[in-house]
Amino acid sequence: LELLSRTRRHPQLSSGRRNGHGIIELQRFRRPVEPPPPPLTSLAEPPAPAQNSGLVSAQRLADINNVQYVGAVELGTPGQRMVMIFDTGSSDLWVQASKFNPNVSSSFGCPAAPRCGKEVTIHYSIGVVRGHIVADRLNITGCIVSEFSFLVVDRMADLENRFFDGVMGLAFPFLSQTGSKVLSVLSKEAGVHAFTFILRPQEGKSWLLLGSPPEDVIPPSDVVYTPVVLQAWWTFEGALSVGGTLLAERSFLALDTGTSFVAIPDPYHDALMQLLLPVEHRSACQLHEQMGTYYCPCASALAAQRIYITVGGKDIPLTPEDIFTPVTAGSTQCILELQRSSDSLPVILGDTFLRGIAAIFDVGNRRIGLAPQAGRSFEAQAPRPPALFPPHRPSPVGLSLRNMLFACAAAVVAGVSLGYLGSVLLDCFLSLRQR
Repeated sequence: LELLSRTRRHPQLSSGRRNGHGIIELQRFRRPVEPPPPPLTSLAEPPAPAQNSGLVSAQRLADINNVQYVGAVELGTPGQRMVMIFDTGSSDLWVQASKFNPNVSSSFGCPAAPRCGKEVTIHYSIGVVRGHIVADRLNITGCIVSEFSFLVVDRMADLENRFFDGVMGLAFPFLSQTGSKVLSVLSKEAGVHAFTFILRPQEGKSWLLLGSPPEDVIPPSDVVYTPVVLQAWWTFEGALSVGGTLLAERSFLALDTGTSFVAIPDPYHDALMQLLLPVEHRSACQLHEQMGTYYCPCASALAAQRIYITVGGKDIPLTPEDIFTPVTAGSTQCILELQRSSDSLPVILGDTFLRGIAAIFDVGNRRIGLAPQAGRSFEAQAPRPPALFPPHRPSPVGLSLRNMLFACAAAVVAGVSLGYLGSVLLDCFLSLRQR
């Protein structure tokens, strides 16, 4: 459902001017910018065998300007390499037809695959993909599925110029539009009963670990486990606070590796903004209507409160340094990495949140594990007054797919624009370095 948060156009800064709202207007450049290919490697410092019994394999992820993390899979025999988004916010695998050639694969075909050959059309708020369901061999860094159903997309609209060849959804089957059961197939055929994302800023190394994480990578004593409460998104129950003010408790929050920022549903978003910054600092921020995010003076971070996600008796902080990102290196203007979303969705904790934690997705036990990354720590849950709002507990049950997609539209459009801006800023920064 959050697919378009990873779909972006790749402009180059050719000229820019500041409009009446203080937002820099950028002109679009048509040439797509290719990212560095994500490596298919093991951990740089692989754990010792005795500590590695639960780890099946590991893949290094390429970080595209902190708004997109991509890896690779192989489809067919011999394997055809695809640059993919590994997305915990959707449940289907699809690739572009121009990237996958079934004629050179000796394992292509689907005698036992359900719905094989069926045409599927997926409508998004800014585009459409259409293709047929096929089946072939899937290889994820050595984890093999002999016959895996996926969508080969041969017709697309308004989804040009991506940094990836397709998407591999890792959410639950409820969200699937092709009937894909990625999690159960990986568990049954590849022995992958859990997976872990360790996302870091560009200067760090980001990983997708298939299997249980080694103890020397994530000490078990550091992990806070919480059950999955909705088997659609990877959703858990927790509380959302700003400083000492509790906005809502017993609310649903979802971890989404495919969303760049943190998406806060109405009306919690407005209340959060009022609590986050004093009025004199809020008045200096400018709202970008299309993106649904704010631009604020970077100096406002000094006056900002911490945001807390509370789970299992621990307060997990989102610091001002996490959510205030300079527009360019050395800029005095920052993007506030929070965006508004529909109240039909849970609080979506995207890459902004995930860069501060290691996230364990335990498929077999239907639970989520959260552990602080190096240099970070969780805090004991602080006492706070009663919540300002009732619990936020949306459910996808009873919603049609069309309605769910409509509910996602605002967050999706914001994600697209943020990716567009991220590409602009990356090009701008690189051009400034070349001068």
